[in-house]
This record gives sequence, C-alpha cells and structure tokens, in this order.
Amino acid sequence: MPRYKFRVFFVLLLLLISVIISCKKVPVQGVTLLPRVAYVPIGGSVTLTASIIPEDAYNKAVTWSSNDTLIAIVADGLVTGVSKGRATITVTTVDGARTATCAITVYIPVEIEMVLVEGGTFTMGCSDDECDLPHLSDESPQHKVTLSTFQISKYLVTQKLWVDVMGYTRRVCYDALNGRYCFNICSINAVCTFSISDLS
Repeated sequence: MPRYKFRVFFVLLLLLISVIISCKKVPVQGVTLLPRVAYVPIGGSVTLTASIIPEDAYNKAVTWSSNDTLIAIVADGLVTGVSKGRATITVTTVDGARTATCAITVYIPVEIEMVLVEGGTFTMGCSDDECDLPHLSDESPQHKVTLSTFQISKYLVTQKLWVDVMGYTRRVCYDALNGRYCFNICSINAVCTFSISDLS
C-alpha cells in the first residue's frame, strides 16, 4: 500500500474511533447537592457533596460559587463561614450547565452549657389502667423506646440565644388592607418555642 494511502487510512481510522467514543459519551442530565441547608459557625466549614445524574455521565466536572463571598466562600465543595448572615452556594456542571443550590446560614459561635443525658431503654405510653383517660394516639399501647446518649441545653432557649446561634430572629408577617406588618414573636430575653420546621 502506498505511504499516502496508509496515512489516509490511518486518519480515517482515528476519525472512526473518535466518532464511536463520542457516541458512547453519556451527557449530564442533572445534579443534586447535599445537604441542601447547612449552618456553619464563623471560621467553621461544611463539605457539600454533588452527585451527577446519571452516574455514568461522561463529564462529571463541576464548578462552585457563592452569591455572597463576604458571608461564605466555597472551594471544591468545602464551604467556610466568613461573617454572620446567609448565602447561597451553587454547584454547576460543566456539561449542560445544570445547577443545584445549598442555603448556608453563618452564625457567631456561642458557648452553651450542656447537660449529658445517658441513653437507655424505657417504657413509653400509658398502661392498661391509664388508657381510659384522654391520651394521644401514640401513647398506647405501652412500648419500649431506646435513645442514644445525647446532650441538651441546661437552660431554656431565649430569643437572644436563638439569634446568636441561628443568625436571625423569628418574625411573623401578615398582610392587612393598609399594608404588611411584621413583628418579633417574642422579646429578646423571653423564652420561645421553636419547631423543627424553623430550622429549615
């Protein structure tokens, strides 16, 4: 075979191989980010994990960004708190520019006196001779509950402590005919009740 024909054949073979490889490349369809909400002390950090969809996508490269680098910065998924406030961390896929976000709250570290509660197993619910009294549906029948050892605050949570830890105050807003009104749920030193939904 003449040399030039061999070169043409070799080039065509390389093109064919590249086309076959390209056809096998699976494009990125999406990306997820965990956790979706995180709380970080000033100077502290949290690692976010990005998962590419589908798992066999060819190009899994991503970029990271913060909408407010004065509050939080991010590098390769590691978020560091800079100052008190809120920021949104975004991960973007190089292939397809798919995005996912995580809401970051940066707070001032607060020393809280904690009490250790030893874990164990105890009986929860009302006994047979007590269940004729008004009770919640999950209070009967009696059943065993096992808890791991945990720590709990020695004192009740005040509004000031909540603000110091969470970085914001709980407010209630409502719309009226003459405008929108917002107010704090309780005064700065009052003890308030919070639910798990308040953390999200």
